[in-house]
Amino acid sequence: MGSPMRNKAYRNEFLNRQASHAKVGLEIWSTLENSIMTTVGTYEAKTHLPQLLDRVGRGESVLITRHGKPAAMLVPPPAEKKKNVKELVKAMLQYRDEQERTLGGISFRELIEEGRRY
Repeated sequence: MGSPMRNKAYRNEFLNRQASHAKVGLEIWSTLENSIMTTVGTYEAKTHLPQLLDRVGRGESVLITRHGKPAAMLVPPPAEKKKNVKELVKAMLQYRDEQERTLGGISFRELIEEGRRY
């Protein structure tokens, strides 16, 4: 039967998989190349995890290695998308209009004065 690498279909699948992994790895590294990165071993990462998480929270990336080979990476979470206040107010008003809920003719001023009585 021979080595599985001699099987042409298997070899092509293996090479395609390697190329795919390399592409993903390049994408990850290209996004991280402009950020600050620290490399630590697994023992140090285990021992100093809270400090490493603090650093990651400040935007730093940490590469954790096992016997000198990359094993894991701690990266900051993606930045939260800022909400557009105008769109948020518009959505709230639209929701209010769809629900057709009212205060039954009572004004906000009357509600405030009612709350002050107690």
